Amino acid sequence: MHLFTWSAAQFQALNPIWIMVMSPLLAFAHTRFAQRGRDIPIAAKHALGFLVVAIGFFVFGLSGR
Repeated sequence: MHLFTWSAAQFQALNPIWIMVMSPLLAFAHTRFAQRGRDIPIAAKHALGFLVVAIGFFVFGLSGR
């Protein structure tokens, strides 16, 4: 079954697109936080990334039902 009539290869192509779009935005945000003295600790960044991945797997699991 296709998501929005996209093939699996087309859907997998979104991953590098999101990386290219979101990386500069996140780098800009982290730089702005650091300039304002509100730098986010590395452990918090890792925890936030883990949380986002966990939510993604949860949504992935729900979609398989």
